[in-house]
Amino acid sequence: MLIKYASLAPYVTAFGVIIAFVQIFRSNTQQRVIFEDSINKEYRDIIQRIPYKALINEDIGLVEIDAVNNEIYNYMDLCNEQVYLRISNRVCKKTWNNWQEGMRTNFELKTFNDTLT
Repeated sequence: MLIKYASLAPYVTAFGVIIAFVQIFRSNTQQRVIFEDSINKEYRDIIQRIPYKALINEDIGLVEIDAVNNEIYNYMDLCNEQVYLRISNRVCKKTWNNWQEGMRTNFELKTFNDTLT
């Protein structure tokens, strides 16, 4: 009887290795999602400090312009970080495509263009 179980040992070991590999893959994926979410939160924090008018392409007052410019520079810094993270393969392609679309949308806004010129 012991001999029958001994012949199963390589299969049980292989199954254990496969399970370990799947767990490591899932853990890495979960860590990546958590990391990407932290970058998304940083984006939301910056955008939250930009007046709503600027985000819907309306003119903003002179009083707000300095604060807005500061946040746009913070956003540009975040964009540079996002580009670096993609080049370093630290974010998935789907996330990068979402970020890239957001960058295009934001940099087409009048207030963002005025800051850059």
